Amino acid sequence: MPSSLIGNLNSDYIEALGDLLSRRLPEPILVYVESYEDISFWYGILKNYESPKVKFDIQLPSHDSLTKGKHEVLQRFKNNVGSYLILCVDSDYDYLLQDKTEQSRLINQNKFIFQTYSYSIENLRCFSPSLYHISVQASHKTHDKIDFEELLKRYSSITYPLFLWSVFLETIGDTTTMDITTFCSQIRVQETIKIEEDKGETYFQAVAQRVIAQINYLETTFPQHLEAIEILKNELEDLGVKPENTYLFIQGHAVEDNFVLMFMNPLHLSLKKEHENSIKTLAKNSNEIAQEINHYKNKISEPKEVLKTNTEYKSCFLYQKIKTDLDQFIQTIDI
Repeated sequence: MPSSLIGNLNSDYIEALGDLLSRRLPEPILVYVESYEDISFWYGILKNYESPKVKFDIQLPSHDSLTKGKHEVLQRFKNNVGSYLILCVDSDYDYLLQDKTEQSRLINQNKFIFQTYSYSIENLRCFSPSLYHISVQASHKTHDKIDFEELLKRYSSITYPLFLWSVFLETIGDTTTMDITTFCSQIRVQETIKIEEDKGETYFQAVAQRVIAQINYLETTFPQHLEAIEILKNELEDLGVKPENTYLFIQGHAVEDNFVLMFMNPLHLSLKKEHENSIKTLAKNSNEIAQEINHYKNKISEPKEVLKTNTEYKSCFLYQKIKTDLDQFIQTIDI
């Protein structure tokens, strides 16, 4: 029997604690998440369900160490969840695997474990219709240099065939032929994007060549898997995965750091340069130039920092799935 308080912590304990407090206070619903950034992400969603009688206390999984992550959350609390203790985690491939592994069954079937449905929170933060807003918010300049929605549709379509192999190999537990790290290395930006020249056309050609080469290798080496790949393709389509939205289901850090920011950062520099040149043209003297440029630099932010606070993903169909789960959950609370 666990001897520590944390060892005995479960949903029933939290509910009993609430009963001891004044009924005028909000019911404490304990939420465990993977990392620091997940706290703000999930609170941004859960706060919509708070009321004078319900509040969410969001914490990291370990109270006796700095250990974080999905494994730690599930390992410590998967048997303790209930109306007053819930878990909120990244899906990784678990949503796509459905009931093919023990962990995917747990996450997809437990009504007190909530998931992003996208690979991770980073994918939702990179929801393509929101990225123009992010670039404007970061630079304080409107522009017509990049159509982010078309950019990510193209990226998704190019990477989709290899993504199918990545998910399939995960379903059969093959981590040697092509693990997720190897897959992500095949689709990452390896060149500096030159916004003013080809808007990344060189990158698209390079990644397409790597994807085609890897697909040819896999199909030649493992022809026995081709039929299963086609079946998986249909299964994933039923879950909402399409060639044009694959970026939502690829490893989130790969999408954010190795694709989106590889375009957004040079775009940001280009917009800053344009604005500073405009200041130099309009200013009356060097002092005014220095003062205005300094003022502008103090007002703008780096795209990565703005992305961290992006909440413009509410129209994404995966967010709607999260909302449906939470709508159903809130009905289980006895208030």
